Amino acid sequence: MGLRGGDCPKRRDEEGAHKIARKRTGARRTDPFAAAKESPRENAMPIRPEYRKYYDVRWRKFRLAALEAAGNVCQRCGQAHRLLNVAHLSHDPADRRWLAVLCPSCHAKNDTPQRLAMTRRNWAKRRGQLWLSEEIRWGPYPIRTWPLRLRQMKLF
Repeated sequence: MGLRGGDCPKRRDEEGAHKIARKRTGARRTDPFAAAKESPRENAMPIRPEYRKYYDVRWRKFRLAALEAAGNVCQRCGQAHRLLNVAHLSHDPADRRWLAVLCPSCHAKNDTPQRLAMTRRNWAKRRGQLWLSEEIRWGPYPIRTWPLRLRQMKLF
């Protein structure tokens, strides 16, 4: 007669060891989706300290209005999603002209070229690479953050 899954002595010993460890440490099995069930403020996306000033109460009201105006669907793929984002297409939080309501998948696709450019520049900077011109070095950053002498060159 074979053993059933719950009758395996090794499994019983492992489960007993886990119960004893939980009793000692006070640890409980946690819900893997607990973070998603928390309130939106507690589960908010981390924002860089220098950009926090752009995401105040006015932004949250603006975001809700933008989601409602888009009909609560992604403006790129047209699919309804419960986690829609208002994305900065220019990657500049100060710029409110180039915004779109995107689902997480489309938002990630939109941000990938920028993220890769920043990663390449960070790796090159660590290796001591020099740039052919200052415009190339500052390329992936928002223009408002460029040095004044570069902004006055009328490149764009």
